[in-house]
Amino acid sequence: QAYGWGVRIYNSNNNETTLTDITFKNSEIADVAHTGFKVTSNSNRDLSVRRWGGIYNINFNNNYLHDIGGPGIQFSGVNDSYVGYNRVHRTGSDSDLRKWSRGSGMWPWASRDLLIEHNEFTDAQGPADSAGFHIDFHCTNVVVQYNLSKNNAGGFIEILGNNENNSYRYNVSINDGSRQKGVNGASHDGKILWLSGYVGKDNPQIAPKNNYIYNNTIYVKDDQLAQFAVHNETDGLVVANNLFMIEGDSKHIDQAKYHLVNGVNPTQDIMVKNNLFLKASNWPSTLLAKSTEAVIGDPLFSNKGGFLITDYVPTNKELVANKGIDIINIFDD
Repeated sequence: QAYGWGVRIYNSNNNETTLTDITFKNSEIADVAHTGFKVTSNSNRDLSVRRWGGIYNINFNNNYLHDIGGPGIQFSGVNDSYVGYNRVHRTGSDSDLRKWSRGSGMWPWASRDLLIEHNEFTDAQGPADSAGFHIDFHCTNVVVQYNLSKNNAGGFIEILGNNENNSYRYNVSINDGSRQKGVNGASHDGKILWLSGYVGKDNPQIAPKNNYIYNNTIYVKDDQLAQFAVHNETDGLVVANNLFMIEGDSKHIDQAKYHLVNGVNPTQDIMVKNNLFLKASNWPSTLLAKSTEAVIGDPLFSNKGGFLITDYVPTNKELVANKGIDIINIFDD
């Protein structure tokens, strides 16, 4: 396996030491075999305490990462950190046989209290994962806001198992999730939205809890299938005030491993409300997360099909202006 990094920050002894207050900015990382910027600490995850792991206060700011064989940025066991104003292009690159050929723009694992904002995550590829930004398992308090996510084969929103109290908000997604399982070696379908229960190979699944997806803008061109998957044991989810302009077909991916066993922990506290759809079928009716009070119409983006955030400013103001609902806490958040 080809593991090569641009920059690696590592604390292997976090029971006795901490690694804190590191800033990395204004730099370019390109053409590495695996991860562009990798921060790793063992995680002693305990929801009863505010922190876990042994790395705190990473500031990754205004960097350019491109043509990376694996993920662009990867955090494990990281607390209280910031990733902002970076450009992350062409992760999962296969331009060299030594490259990993799979990777999201960024993913955290077993981390908490992260703010991810004003980044570009574009053109990720690979047979699995390879979203713009995905939240791997065992994370909490990860806020993903004001980012551009474009042409990422794996999709826009991917939240894996045992993730609690995370938010995607105010992002723009353009043509994410084009990957089709079984085509060109793909092992997973790409998805606009995926809530998974995965917490490691052969481990019992733990569905995400109390996550929020609101005020995002999603555009999918007419020749691309938009796919959705929500774990059947999801406990707490808000999807509200989003603009879904899906010009083609939508599909609910119904995986057998998500089915309830003896009715344990059924899907509950789900609110999919006050979202705008180009057509009612944009949100698959077979999802257990049922859409209510939807708005149907065309927001008339200023330059539909463009690749800039400004291209997706709605010009049909009567349809959307001041029409959002308040986002309130899930019952037991």
